[in-house]
Amino acid sequence: MVAFNLHGQHFTILNGGPQFKFTPAISLYVVCRTAEEANLLWSRLVEGGSTMMPLQAYPWSACYGWLADKYGLHWQVALHTEEDFQQKISPAMVFMGNRQHLGEESIRFYTSLFPNSRTNFIAHFEEGEQGGYPGSLKFVMYQLNGQTFVAMGNSHQHAWDFNEAVSFQVACDTQDEIDHYWNAFANGGTEEQCGWVRDRFGVWWQVFPAILPKLLADKERAGRVMLAFMQMQKFDLDMLLKA
Repeated sequence: MVAFNLHGQHFTILNGGPQFKFTPAISLYVVCRTAEEANLLWSRLVEGGSTMMPLQAYPWSACYGWLADKYGLHWQVALHTEEDFQQKISPAMVFMGNRQHLGEESIRFYTSLFPNSRTNFIAHFEEGEQGGYPGSLKFVMYQLNGQTFVAMGNSHQHAWDFNEAVSFQVACDTQDEIDHYWNAFANGGTEEQCGWVRDRFGVWWQVFPAILPKLLADKERAGRVMLAFMQMQKFDLDMLLKA
């Protein structure tokens, strides 16, 4: 496991094995302030990768492109003003085909679940527009606990969907917090081992005690802590502290 920061955003990488493949269902949306910045970032990311949408002018951005880097992770590079986005890198979810209608429903659910959350901007498809039926979700920018997320909808059907290759971590200070998020995600979803849970929209989350990294860094306790949580689905904070 490797934890690091990119432009103030926290990321964790786990070596889960070749069965977990990145898909375009979740990408990283990167905001650039100049075309020069967008071109430089694009040239570095696309090296050894592949292009889904070339970097060029589109109706929604004077400079935009979508690529998969050499590791398979998807990125959207876009030129925006300071007023549009304050966050440099934002997770972006895509709800495709017969799941397009779930996009707006998921946002209502997530923003009701997390504190300090709101919808900043939302656009719907209009009559005659390609990519969705009138009134369906086209693009939305929203915040969960102060962090910006993006979601898009499109009526085209694809074989890919959300999977474990990209998940979102929720660090909790108390058992009540763990119960709150776990129970909400598990309702209509799928509970897995070690704090992993898939919600009813197909998105994967890791709900874990914020103190867990500290416990695992304690050489004397790490083995017992790991043995304890490997047997859990939802984390039991009291059991971990007693391990």
